[in-house]
Amino acid sequence: MEVIVIVVLVWLWLITVIQALWNSNTYLQKTRQKIIAINLAREWLEQVINIRNTNRQKRAWDKETTRLKLNPSIDEWWDWLNNDFWFGSGNYIILTTTISGQQYFYASGINEDLNTDLWINNSGNLQYSLCETWWVWKACPGELPQSNEWNFFRQIKWLWVFKKESTQIGGELINCPTGWDSNCSTPSAKEFRFCSIVEYIWNWVWKVELCSVLTNFEK
Repeated sequence: MEVIVIVVLVWLWLITVIQALWNSNTYLQKTRQKIIAINLAREWLEQVINIRNTNRQKRAWDKETTRLKLNPSIDEWWDWLNNDFWFGSGNYIILTTTISGQQYFYASGINEDLNTDLWINNSGNLQYSLCETWWVWKACPGELPQSNEWNFFRQIKWLWVFKKESTQIGGELINCPTGWDSNCSTPSAKEFRFCSIVEYIWNWVWKVELCSVLTNFEK
């Protein structure tokens, strides 16, 4: 009986230790993925601001009008055929293009919203997919996520656009759809309020959301 009791106690102790190690490993994995998601969300916040700053440097003669343009690489402000639009309503991914040896970040508008509940069956979600190559993450729109980590999807989601030259507290909420719109292209002071969202999936869906404000004027 004593031997049986000892065996049972040792067995219970081993189960407790194994369970604790399993829980610890699960927690560390979730923490690792959340840190990756936070960094990915922060990266796109910075890139949206980088787009605005590039517009400011390239178009000092018309900076208030052009700071909220989606694509700094396009110089002709009337060239709407090449997506020469302004940040407004809708969702975006950030891509890169190289012109004359200079790399530019630009925002590409997408109408479909991110819905990772059925991500594998919704082709629209693949527009927000992220691929990892040599520890570098990049947008791989239209492809399945590729990495050694969990499956990551990232988007810039607009909240509101406000015209600040208004008697209303906080500014006047304006209808500013992506594309050519007089409310977007005027030099009046405006705020584009948006969030950088990363959803990551393994056996469940987690989300990180960081929000900011982009202006076409210097504070």
